[in-house]
Amino acid sequence: MNIDEIRAVNCSLAAIDLSYFQSKAFPKFIFEKNHYIIELDLSGISALNTKSKFPQLNALLALRMRQTELCRLIDTDTNIFSWAPRMNKLDISSNFIWYLKENALGDLSNLYFLNLSNNILQYFPTSLTKLENILTLDLSFNRLIALNEHTRGWIDSQQIKNNYFKVYLTGNSFICSCETKEFLTWLFSTKAELDNEGNYSCRLSDGKTNFTINVYNDFHNHFANCENQIWLKIGVASMTSLSIAVACVILMYNFKWRMIFFFHKSFRKRAEEVLKINFVYDVYVSYSDDSTTFVKKVLQPIIEHKWGLTMCCEDRDFLVGESNADVRATSIHQSRHIIFLVTPAFIEREWSSFEIERAKYEKISNELQKIIVITKDISFRHIPSEFRTIWKDIYLIDWPIEIDGQETAWKKLRLWFL
Repeated sequence: MNIDEIRAVNCSLAAIDLSYFQSKAFPKFIFEKNHYIIELDLSGISALNTKSKFPQLNALLALRMRQTELCRLIDTDTNIFSWAPRMNKLDISSNFIWYLKENALGDLSNLYFLNLSNNILQYFPTSLTKLENILTLDLSFNRLIALNEHTRGWIDSQQIKNNYFKVYLTGNSFICSCETKEFLTWLFSTKAELDNEGNYSCRLSDGKTNFTINVYNDFHNHFANCENQIWLKIGVASMTSLSIAVACVILMYNFKWRMIFFFHKSFRKRAEEVLKINFVYDVYVSYSDDSTTFVKKVLQPIIEHKWGLTMCCEDRDFLVGESNADVRATSIHQSRHIIFLVTPAFIEREWSSFEIERAKYEKISNELQKIIVITKDISFRHIPSEFRTIWKDIYLIDWPIEIDGQETAWKKLRLWFL
């Protein structure tokens, strides 16, 4: 039985727990006369269903909205929490939030506790620095690779102003490299309170995993060659540029594609041996159900059988019984390139956002070489907004219907795989 409306008169309840409430339609709540609700739990219910279903709750102090698909609203609606203006504790963990724009949380000037754990934040949201009274911030189990200088300065200023500030950072994708050595030093010098005393897992430049305390205690040995690494990168970049120039000359003289692939594969194999990079697949393909036939009948025959490259496709290569998130993350990490087949069904697909965010992380980590987006039966303005932060790194093909146009598309794709 569905309930359309719940009306309460002189409600004396202090806390209401509606977590994982199951109904086709979420009821509208009406509180008449006095009410003193200070805690509300809406976890497990889609934020799309609970929107505009509560009156102004001026007494509400704590709100939990875990696993509520909040990512589908928070990017466009800045009034999500306007009905609880005095709230000081907010839990929006496990919502696949990858970005918080300015004023995403509205005007929550009383907020002193914010839980953003178990999301997919890749960067520290600058909008959080406007929360002047925040004392506890949980960013654990996101995708942060470091905290930049501005963020570190804000945390230290909050500690000085309030004589207390705590940040939870466990479970992030921290990198201990020359680019993040200032962040590593800050972990053990800041007066702010960090969970686990600032000791987190981090990935080293050689791909190995260590703990920040060990890297910090052996700081000189880990970062003594930072200047040399800059010259190494310049050298690698120069070699790559030379390779591209040679490939262009070969193309101008109409050499066969097989000769181009042979030259580039030989160079790439040596470079990857030096850098100790090992790939299982040449390309990971992210697609929805409406593209299965296109992948099997069009892409696989050309990319695998004709070009001799290896593809990772979920219908064929994912092992039964493994965690969906783990197998996707691992497969993308083991792939040299990634192709996103963007169709109308891809927009609604459950794992699309996760795979896009994972591709961003691998690209920033210098593991993923090319991010290729192929659009079919969809306009550019409907391409997922998650791509906008890496648009300059995307190679785009609008797959044509005409045969002549498809030949050009294949040539582009083959060049980009070099």
